[in-house]
Amino acid sequence: MSITVFSAHLDDAVFSAAVQLRRPRCRAVTVFAGPPPSDLIRTHWDGMTGAESSAARYQERLAENARALERLGCVSELLLEPEDQFRDGPADPDRLAEMLRAAMEGSAEIWLPAGIGRHPDHVAVREAGLLALRQLSPPVSAFVYADLP
Repeated sequence: MSITVFSAHLDDAVFSAAVQLRRPRCRAVTVFAGPPPSDLIRTHWDGMTGAESSAARYQERLAENARALERLGCVSELLLEPEDQFRDGPADPDRLAEMLRAAMEGSAEIWLPAGIGRHPDHVAVREAGLLALRQLSPPVSAFVYADLP
């Protein structure tokens, strides 16, 4: 792969970095793409959006993400880390950095979310990505994208 775009959640990079995802030899790596806990019926957000269950909404989001990336012609990789709403604390920055560093191997260009809005998952991916970049040898070009909405 030539370009790796890291996405905190499913569809984040599609909404915020589609221009990069359309480039040849691009790969989207979604970090917090883990399923909800099996004992969780439905989160408040999933209920507000009309989901039958958080598990069903997760399957819908996986399919939507795959369709969007396919239309953009982009390869997808999912790291099955639990997102903020499914964790009891912050993500382990060293563990994340190691996973991101491994995913950066072979890339000539890296794109990370800027962390606009300070969502903990977006900030965690940015910070872990920056840490991982410092550990890469040889160094690669790195950029941040405005992660909106």
